[in-house]
Amino acid sequence: MEKTKLVQVLKSLKKKEFLELRKFLSSPFFNRREDVVQLYDFLAKQLKKKGAWPEKEIIYEGIFPHKKYNDANFHLLISYLFKLVEEYLSVRQFLQDDRAMKLRLVQSYRQRNLPGHFDTLANRLKQNLNREEFRDGDYYDYFKKIYWEEYLMKVVADPSNSNLYLEDFSRMTDISFFAQKMRQICLLKVQRSIYKVAEPTQSFLPYVSFLQEQDLIRIPAIGIYFYAFNFLQGEADEINFQKFKALLFDKGMIFALSEHRELYLLAVNFCIKQVNSGNETYFQEMFQLYQKALELNVLLENGKLSRFTYFNAVASGIKTEAFEWAKKIVYQYRDFLEEGYQESSFRFNLARIEYEQKRFVEALDLINNVHFSDILVSLAAKTIILKIYYHHQEFDLLDAHLNAMDKFVRRNRVLGYHKSNYLNIIRYTQKLIALNTFDKEAVQVLRETIEQEEKLTEKKWFIKQLNGGD
Repeated sequence: MEKTKLVQVLKSLKKKEFLELRKFLSSPFFNRREDVVQLYDFLAKQLKKKGAWPEKEIIYEGIFPHKKYNDANFHLLISYLFKLVEEYLSVRQFLQDDRAMKLRLVQSYRQRNLPGHFDTLANRLKQNLNREEFRDGDYYDYFKKIYWEEYLMKVVADPSNSNLYLEDFSRMTDISFFAQKMRQICLLKVQRSIYKVAEPTQSFLPYVSFLQEQDLIRIPAIGIYFYAFNFLQGEADEINFQKFKALLFDKGMIFALSEHRELYLLAVNFCIKQVNSGNETYFQEMFQLYQKALELNVLLENGKLSRFTYFNAVASGIKTEAFEWAKKIVYQYRDFLEEGYQESSFRFNLARIEYEQKRFVEALDLINNVHFSDILVSLAAKTIILKIYYHHQEFDLLDAHLNAMDKFVRRNRVLGYHKSNYLNIIRYTQKLIALNTFDKEAVQVLRETIEQEEKLTEKKWFIKQLNGGD
């Protein structure tokens, strides 16, 4: 019983929803069976107990005393209750969507042939829409549905005058379709890029050409994805990225929160890709994006900030030497991280800032003896410690640290690409320690070897040490 779909759904309900559902089941409009209410009451009490579940025969006896257990009847009763629970969830969801409710009312007035009621409500809905801030794909889609209802209403009353509504409907259909289609295309391109999926033979270019021909890119909900598609495609990416960013900064508030966040993350991911390709000017772009997004509070999801966003935002501040801003972010968003990662993420990112400002003692104090549950963060922290030991020429400590780090890397089998990178960091640090810096030929050989190494994230740091250090 505990593993049935019915019980699983009931377990997901909040206290308020349990009370609402009880009223729903007691309403003769939805349910006329008292045994369904009795089964619900029994299950609700059982969920509060949180103990072992009784056998179904005992549950049946509690609802139908003095009756012999009937398996078919019991499963039918469960099915009735489950259907009503699903209806409750649907009704509850529907009641939270005022737009959907009003549109259903418009349809009802049309079907009942109440033109006065219909016109009053349809006009009010359009006026309300025009007063709203949002101008995303959903906005145009809703307008499209109103125009369609108006067409259906007017074509009955006066067929000769219905063409105007059909034209409005057609225009809104184009806008809502392309706003949503271009969003989907951009998300597909990002996903394929992340997971290295080959592009399909079907081309998206005809859509893009049509948008230009029909001048639909002047509509921000379409234009922003038009520019995103182009920079994701690699076509004049700098020009298209800047047009995208300008639209995002100027018109971003026309999008619902989830889509607004999505657009910022799309832009940030493009910047990260550019940086990883060697174009470090995009750190400045990334910094501006994070600065604006955090100012607008669009990166929080369900009251939480992803630790990856936290790390990347701080990194953008460090790379652009906006240290005070980065430190503010570290403190301000500490409590918005997942609980299991708050302390370690806070200490690591603060240590990064201290290290970059050459406050090495403070950086060491922050990350020494801290357990990092994320392996990659742990390795990044060990790399900071490595650099500090080298800077202070604490070679005995550094040697012990490198040996421990080497064992840590080798015993973790899930590192993939990162394993080669960190083993290279360890190996080249050992070479650096053993290097006779007065032997210019040996220095040059090591420099060339490091420059040619493909998997080495700390390449710049090594070259800097070979050129004389900090």
